[in-house]
Amino acid sequence: MEQNTSINDKWFGIIISILLIQVQVPSLHGQSTGTEAHQISAIHIGGTSYQQRLTIQTSQCSPSMSIKQEKGYVHYIWTFPSCEVNIHHATFSSGVCIKNLTLARKDDSAQVSAVVSPLCVSQFFRTEEKVGLRVEKIFYTREEDPLWVFPLKPGDALEITLDSDVPLQTLVEEDGSIHLPIAGKIHVAGITLDEAKELIIKKLLKLNRTASVQVKINKSVPRTLEVKGDMTRTGTYDMEQPSTVEEFLEREGFILKEISSILLERTTRTGIRARIQASPSNPTLFHEFMNIWLDDGDVIIISKPEYVFLDGDVLAPGPYLWQEGLTLKTLLEDAGGMEGVIEARIIILRKHESKTSTAAFQWSTLKSDENVDPELQPGDIIRVQVLEREPNYDDASSIE
Repeated sequence: MEQNTSINDKWFGIIISILLIQVQVPSLHGQSTGTEAHQISAIHIGGTSYQQRLTIQTSQCSPSMSIKQEKGYVHYIWTFPSCEVNIHHATFSSGVCIKNLTLARKDDSAQVSAVVSPLCVSQFFRTEEKVGLRVEKIFYTREEDPLWVFPLKPGDALEITLDSDVPLQTLVEEDGSIHLPIAGKIHVAGITLDEAKELIIKKLLKLNRTASVQVKINKSVPRTLEVKGDMTRTGTYDMEQPSTVEEFLEREGFILKEISSILLERTTRTGIRARIQASPSNPTLFHEFMNIWLDDGDVIIISKPEYVFLDGDVLAPGPYLWQEGLTLKTLLEDAGGMEGVIEARIIILRKHESKTSTAAFQWSTLKSDENVDPELQPGDIIRVQVLEREPNYDDASSIE
């Protein structure tokens, strides 16, 4: 995934948080080598709310990095071997993109972990004495004003007020520019209202004039998006008004309970391509996903529910909704469990194009070994044959 490496600190000029970690490692002679020791000298999270940079400053520490994904969040973990850590001062602050930052001591190593929100994209960077992340928020939720954060387009009707003068009504022309009597022609297509405001202020300064500037949209031209996937109602849609994912789907008649997962693809004006996917099986991320504002050119890919089929000696045979991570033991529990069963033969039938594969398991093995729990795939057929049950003395009519 490509990422814009520029961090525009000038917009806000705010350091979100600074984590200062002093590391002292004894030398072979029992004395601290100070700044020349193997150490992490500092960790900084700086930038703006929407563009951040996490920088880990090191001295003679060559880290390894691993990436883990869990429920949509991306975990970056740096391990610094031979770095003994003593924290003298530390302050933590979560940003919009970097949700969590932790420092841990593991054996003889220092370990730094950063969790990045799925609403953001990130790029790893490394120099001789620095490693870290550049992250940028790509997807905006209902908390933000959609007309404030999304780029302007030709045809958008703007209202611009300088100081307390009468508001000026102007239209973004086909070439992407607006015309102001005082400032002249200014190109605004492809930038946000906030950036347009800053551009007008700069243009006025060049003309030796200062003024408070207010910019708002009176009417925006429709934004378009494309719907793909397993649904019959695919195609291109116009959005006459700002809409979240949920508002768009409901307005266009999509039935949410018939959706197993949704993928949203977006390409920003700087060329960053980002994707975020959510499923009802992860309610927290799905709720956040449904509140994302849609933007011009977005692509929504919808997947319909898929099922596995359970048959045989179970309390509740039939189709069961497949979700990523569904295992055989979980399915059997959902079907009423295997109480009283000593032994059973369980077969999984799985189709691969024109072929069908078979995998057989014994219930006694599944029950006793926690490491044996096969993950199921959509379309799997599971057949259960009970071979032995515990005696049911309640059914005995008499005891001799």
